[in-house]
Amino acid sequence: MPTRKETILIIGPTPPPYHGVSVATQVLLDALPSEQFSVVHLDTADRRGIAHVDQPDLWDVLLFIRQWLLHTTILIRKRPRICYLPLSQSRIGFLRDSLFMIPAFTVQSSVVAHLHGANFDKVYEGGGKVFKLYVDAILKRVTKFVVLGEMLKPIFHNWARPESIAVVPNGVPEPVPRGTGHLKATLEKQVRVVFLSTLSRQKGLFVLLDAVPLVTTEYPHVEFHIAGPWWGTDTEETARKQLAAANLESSVTFHGQLTGDAKMQFLQDGDIFVFPGIQ
Repeated sequence: MPTRKETILIIGPTPPPYHGVSVATQVLLDALPSEQFSVVHLDTADRRGIAHVDQPDLWDVLLFIRQWLLHTTILIRKRPRICYLPLSQSRIGFLRDSLFMIPAFTVQSSVVAHLHGANFDKVYEGGGKVFKLYVDAILKRVTKFVVLGEMLKPIFHNWARPESIAVVPNGVPEPVPRGTGHLKATLEKQVRVVFLSTLSRQKGLFVLLDAVPLVTTEYPHVEFHIAGPWWGTDTEETARKQLAAANLESSVTFHGQLTGDAKMQFLQDGDIFVFPGIQ
């Protein structure tokens, strides 16, 4: 008689739109061994685009209601052993997450909360007394927390023992072999500086654009290549105006959103990768 496989419920967005949490969720889904576990995925993506991520509106409310009803149906029918979800870093985002966690607690699923960032403690401290009490009541029932690095483990010390906090650095599958033989750059020839991310202020886009004239004045052979989706039309308009005002359009190339082989080729073609994130 075949052994019944344990069910794991994965709650989280998948691409598109492409951003850190959606890519991480897809990587996790691809990595879980289906022969060992029965994996059920509740997709929480908002397909309208990256500009709508963390920007709640009426459509998000309707989307959540649909997702919550599906979530409770899965819990009742599948009774998952583990319920995994990424933890939001905003008050309204946490309230939404908690409404996924409470039904999971009710059916005695072990909840695993994965923090893709470093700001949750600031969200907690910035909340009022009632919010803090609510967070305390929810998080003390979480079975396992996942953070990106050792220095982030203290964020959850109020709610979990050290052995209940795991460190899992971000990572993606590497579809090309290491060591491509790419020619090392020198400042005597054309140098490609590459930046790959969501194009937003928090990800350091304008820190990079502020550095462009400083670099090109000293090293005119340096060119900047920027790839990723714009965080709204306002961000794109501001960035292009800044470059036009400084007469630097020829020094900076925007490649748009890249995925798969095109993304890997973009990175391989670069000489220097920068990520001046301020989040």
